[in-house]
Amino acid sequence: GPSLSIDNGATIAINTGPAQFTIRKSNFNIFDQIVVNGQTLVASGNSGKLIVRDSSGVEFSSANDTLSQAVIEENGPVRTIVKATGSFKNASGVRLLDYTARLYFYKGKSYVKGDYTLRNASKNFMSDVKFSNVEAVVPLAIGANKKVEFALKSTTTGPRDLAPGQTA
Repeated sequence: GPSLSIDNGATIAINTGPAQFTIRKSNFNIFDQIVVNGQTLVASGNSGKLIVRDSSGVEFSSANDTLSQAVIEENGPVRTIVKATGSFKNASGVRLLDYTARLYFYKGKSYVKGDYTLRNASKNFMSDVKFSNVEAVVPLAIGANKKVEFALKSTTTGPRDLAPGQTA
């Protein structure tokens, strides 16, 4: 069959059948849009991002890196991998760490497998980095009265009610 992803210039489009995903190639916000079974779950232009907070609580984000890049690393009729690389930067553009993220999409599936690696290997800067937490933020456009459930290594947690404005 046809390959699952298409490079559209500024974005990458992935169609698994039941789900369509759009990923920006710069200013990485994880998913720019997600539509599953005709319902928009993540709206285009959202404020999604990967975040690292340093030990004093300052936020460094993938969305602040104008030089980040997402590319189609593997493209086939059954699986597509999108690789994103960039830096965690604060609002002033100061770099804390780098990252490599990979998103795995499968034909006939509406879910995505993702992983990312923190890197501290810049040629110009190398020292110990202390941080308090790492987050992946994907703002949903799903309305009210929803539940959230997370998969763990051998079980799940939830489902729990998610009120408007809450995060999970």
